[in-house]
Amino acid sequence: MKQFEFQKALTAIFTVVDDVNRFVNVVEPWKLAKGKPQENEERLATVVYIGLESCRVVGLLLQAVMPVAMGQLLDRLGVGHENRTLESARWGYSPFGQKIQQGVLFPRFVPLATTEKGGKGPGTKGAKKASKAGRGMETVQKG
Repeated sequence: MKQFEFQKALTAIFTVVDDVNRFVNVVEPWKLAKGKPQENEERLATVVYIGLESCRVVGLLLQAVMPVAMGQLLDRLGVGHENRTLESARWGYSPFGQKIQQGVLFPRFVPLATTEKGGKGPGTKGAKKASKAGRGMETVQKG
């Protein structure tokens, strides 16, 4: 009898997410874009492709456990419904130069309660950011 070990599969997928996040933070593509664009154009394109292709593959693999959020992610990446299969979760399937829709899929959590002295809470810039993030979340959930 086959055993399905969902926890191990999810752990492996989120390890990839952590690795890609670490890669982006180390390479700092925002600095490549601001520095000398002509010299960094190819490297920047490669870094962005790695990030987006990783999101596409992870989105495909997580559809079963996060169908709404991953559906929205794949919509934004321009992945057609016919290409949302496990067979499509191969690296390099997306073409370079594909247009994507921008937006926040998972808004940053900002607690509304005031923390210790000097903390951000209602009535501060932190609350305004939380409010904006909440509006973005409503948009995502309604979509």
